Amino acid sequence: MMGDTIHARPLPKRPANGLLAWQATIAYISNEYSADASLSFRAYPQGKGFGWGASVSWSGENLSVRDFPALGLALEALWLETESRYDLLKTPEALARRPAEYRADQWLDAQTEYILERLLQTTARVFDRDWALALFYQPIEQPAARVHGFLMAKEGKVRIRGQGPALEDACRDLFRSAAKDYAAFSKSE
Repeated sequence: MMGDTIHARPLPKRPANGLLAWQATIAYISNEYSADASLSFRAYPQGKGFGWGASVSWSGENLSVRDFPALGLALEALWLETESRYDLLKTPEALARRPAEYRADQWLDAQTEYILERLLQTTARVFDRDWALALFYQPIEQPAARVHGFLMAKEGKVRIRGQGPALEDACRDLFRSAAKDYAAFSKSE
């Protein structure tokens, strides 16, 4: 019987890491629900290390989590919160790309993890406990402006910006932009 053939497209490949899965999910939300969809995360001094928070927003909706010891844990908790409250992903393709079930070492690629850790360690060494880092992702048409980074320190007197098409690029730009302030405050200590 020739009419019994079922045409099924293969599911897309699962994103290589959790951050890419989040970006795919934000792009889906942007296309299906609201063009203002965005993902943000923050790092700040906490205890002897760093605290992490993350937020997702679209069309007036906003979910946040905070005070996690690692970015991956914050992103994972944010997805669990999002998935428990909303039924956003309507297609098998979107479900295959969701930011779920990644191991702790699968949330960032090695290069991004390296530059982010270097940025945080340098910032903590120079500004001690008086700083905060905020990073924002929005799936916009201009690739060079998809990720924005902001570093604030010294009670808001130091404000540094960086941007790029990916988190790694934004962190590198932020690092370059912060070099003068790192040098100035390292000498004054």
